[in-house]
Amino acid sequence: MTIYSSIRCSVCGEQFETDDMVYLDSIYSLFHIGCAKTCVEPILGTGTFEEIGEKHPYFYKDDMNVH
Repeated sequence: MTIYSSIRCSVCGEQFETDDMVYLDSIYSLFHIGCAKTCVEPILGTGTFEEIGEKHPYFYKDDMNVH
């Protein structure tokens, strides 16, 4: 599995690295922890970008299906 490289922080717009600590809100927006202060939605999860991707497969693509 490979993480989508186009997923960006909903606040600052920077791409996530696999080890970035992130918050996931109730509308499935991802924020860097430092940017999450502006988040008004309830937080669904926290962890590294990679951990959130494993829990929410939307953030992954299957290499075997890429042509």
